Amino acid sequence: MFVFPHLAGEAGVPVPGYATTFPMYERAEYALPGEVPSEAQ
Repeated sequence: MFVFPHLAGEAGVPVPGYATTFPMYERAEYALPGEVPSEAQ
């Protein structure tokens, strides 16, 4: 998700834009090279 630059608080402090992530599952699972079968060409 991308948060656009904005002003925060009563003082209007500028906050730069930034990218953040949030998990869709309780635990993140990553595949190592070779664990995912390659597509036939």
